[in-house]
Amino acid sequence: MGVIAIAALALLPQVRTDAPPADWKALATEYDLAFERWVHSIDELAPDAERPVHPASTFWARFAELSDRGEGRATLWLLANRGNVPSAPSAADLLARVRRGGEDEWVGSAVFELAAAREAFDSKALTGFLEERMAAATLDPVRARAALALAVVVEPQDAARAAYLRVWAAMLAYQGIDLAPGEELARADLDELAGRVIDAVQKESDAYFELAYRAGADGMYYPVSGAPPDPEALWQAVVEELAARGSTRAQLWALAHAPWELDDAARQRLRGFLESVVQAPLSEEDLRAFGWQGGLVHRLGLEAVEPCIRRLIEKSSDSARPGLLFGLGDALCEAAGEDAAQRERGLAVLREVRERWPSTDEAKRAEGRIFRYSNLVVGKTIPDFETVDADGNAFRLSDYRGKVTVVDFWGFW
Repeated sequence: MGVIAIAALALLPQVRTDAPPADWKALATEYDLAFERWVHSIDELAPDAERPVHPASTFWARFAELSDRGEGRATLWLLANRGNVPSAPSAADLLARVRRGGEDEWVGSAVFELAAAREAFDSKALTGFLEERMAAATLDPVRARAALALAVVVEPQDAARAAYLRVWAAMLAYQGIDLAPGEELARADLDELAGRVIDAVQKESDAYFELAYRAGADGMYYPVSGAPPDPEALWQAVVEELAARGSTRAQLWALAHAPWELDDAARQRLRGFLESVVQAPLSEEDLRAFGWQGGLVHRLGLEAVEPCIRRLIEKSSDSARPGLLFGLGDALCEAAGEDAAQRERGLAVLREVRERWPSTDEAKRAEGRIFRYSNLVVGKTIPDFETVDADGNAFRLSDYRGKVTVVDFWGFW
């Protein structure tokens, strides 16, 4: 997805901050360009230089005027940028602006921003507004998102209510049903609901990047003003709640989409999901979810992951084993660091894939990993190669043998 490009800052249009009120598209574009220039100005600062004022300070009044005229996306912008403007109006003012949105669909995005900034708001006022939206809104997406926001607000004091609100929001949004207080879903119903949520999130996530980011003149990607909330961030806690209630589909998704760094409680919860998944009957599609286990090893530790994967391999069909074994061998090598014995264990698994299933894609991938982990590791001489420098002159890496050499591969993905 990435583009590697160098562009002069002069290519960016100059921004007029004293311009008269504009429509949403014009003002949002103007601000986005100003934000891009601001990012570049920070990158060029000396370490001890004073940081320039965030452009949101300059644009605040103009977005506030658009908000006053009923433009919901401008209100979303105010919510998202409140922390960037020291003189921003009170949280109560912003809550009042969202309240004026009534039944408008953008209010569903606004409540997500309200929950994210909950510490800034009066808890009673915020809770009351979200409960009101849950009960009174006629648009199910607004009601569901109000429930998700309310779950975030009440969770520190009432985890059970937060859990109920998340399942209620999922049932409303994807089944069109109001879940009654205390009502429990059967295992099959949990899996069906989790599947609907996950399928929708994956579909929305595929389109999200183009909605939320734009390519700048330098090839970097910058956020777009007024973008909707990230669907994965919006529904992740719901999927995790369904996983905690026993949905295998949700557990698989939670394992694959967990944050890279976890606290002890989250790590233990995910280890429990892994143990549960290994004991459940899994389809070929489910087993493919374990095709790459490096992320699991990083998050949960090799000592937790390897025994589970080996148990999966033992009970899997022959067609599923190449992918599982490839993932295990790759994970063992990736996590080995300078542990040569562990790396050799991983290489042995990769060789098994190559030799037992030679015609599979996994065997081809294993061949590449065997070369990588046998040659591109600390202490080995890097294989020679030929390329061209920035001026188009050909050279070989071996031309620099005996000299300190840094080889930097980079790009945007």
